[in-house]
Amino acid sequence: MSTSYIVLSALVGWCGTLWPHWWRVPRPPRPYPDPEPWWRPSVVAIAGGVVGGYVITWFATLSVAIVAVGAFGGGLAALAIDERWRQNKRAG
Repeated sequence: MSTSYIVLSALVGWCGTLWPHWWRVPRPPRPYPDPEPWWRPSVVAIAGGVVGGYVITWFATLSVAIVAVGAFGGGLAALAIDERWRQNKRAG
């Protein structure tokens, strides 16, 4: 996997980590107080995106669209796992 695919996977994995609709103009207000540290979901999603982009290349030929889909799925999966882990940690 080349460097450009790794960078693409990291960016696509990061896609869903900011608060909803942050790209709209005018921007909606940020949630206050911030429900979690801003860096944690970003780091988890970037790592999940790189892993998802890499794993999808085992099953499909290298194309930008396939790597992006795998990275997005990997980022979302990593965020879901992290959220479940934090909920279990808070519960007990």
